[in-house]
Amino acid sequence: MQIKGVLLGLVLFTFILIIINSADSAFLGTCEGYVFNSSSPVPGATVNITVDNCTSQNCWQTTTSDSGGYFVVINLKLDKNGNVTVYANKSSVCGSNTGTADNYHAAYVNVSLNTACGNNPPSAPALTDQAHTTAASVALTWTSGTDPENHTTYDEYRFNYTGIITNATSPQVESLSGIGFLTWEVRTCDIYGACSAWIQDTFIHYECPPCVCPPSGGGGGGRRVSGIKYENVTVEPCPEEWVCEEWSPCIYIPSEHQNIWDYEKQGIQIRECADIANCGTTCMKPPTWQYCEPPVRPELELPVFFAIPWWIIILTIGFGGGLIACGVYIKKLLKIQNEYQKTSYYKRWVKSLRKKHK
Repeated sequence: MQIKGVLLGLVLFTFILIIINSADSAFLGTCEGYVFNSSSPVPGATVNITVDNCTSQNCWQTTTSDSGGYFVVINLKLDKNGNVTVYANKSSVCGSNTGTADNYHAAYVNVSLNTACGNNPPSAPALTDQAHTTAASVALTWTSGTDPENHTTYDEYRFNYTGIITNATSPQVESLSGIGFLTWEVRTCDIYGACSAWIQDTFIHYECPPCVCPPSGGGGGGRRVSGIKYENVTVEPCPEEWVCEEWSPCIYIPSEHQNIWDYEKQGIQIRECADIANCGTTCMKPPTWQYCEPPVRPELELPVFFAIPWWIIILTIGFGGGLIACGVYIKKLLKIQNEYQKTSYYKRWVKSLRKKHK
């Protein structure tokens, strides 16, 4: 009984983890309808559905109408009473329509193809170069590309290879911390799904704290703060006592970024340091990063175990536990059977069977 309870618990635990893992990326919104040309359905039309005023993931979907001209998309970030715009095109004929979601996050939109259109992508956006910085945040700006057929366009934005933001507007403000290379990208798309190439800009965020400390040597009785000397301020020196952790492994700098690194070594190491005296100054702070030469093989490889999805590991453990439990149960049954065969009752019963067969 205890074994069955353990197995049931493992199954429920696995199910809950799968539900939690998928909940963050699942949305309720759907959009469906038909594509027509005059009064006839149009199969094989390219359909682009965009959620209005949406600036995060799952704001748009692209699909193709089936043999009856019907299309449907799911997993849209479409709220109740939210608006969608549907664009469709086939053989250089375009059309569009709008719709509103009901209380079940579902929108029903039919599109009629009645306008000649082109399918050339917009020109690429122009990004404003972001200089290397120590700031805690940056405002990334760009100028959108233009469409050669004057179609409505929108921009897609991605920071440091994270999720794509659709209908993004300039500027985008990003918070920064730590030391490293940061990349941001923008492309311009038209409402029919044609997009320019991604345009990319890379910059370095680094740490260089200001030095705030008493003046060295005697005389003056003043204090120098960030290069400015204030007279008649008496300050007792605080002896800083810095403790640092070990240097991190040498992080390889990708070859496409080495032109902005401008140093003969191809890697960087970082570490954290803390002043256990809590002076509040950084005059004697040791360096927290340094150049280094990475190993011959620049990319760190994790053991194969870490590349296995977590749910496979859990299922494997559960399956193995089930096999062990079954083995124990079968062994117990065999033991009971062997003990029963040694009893006088069993021997008499076998004897009676043999007499009947004679």
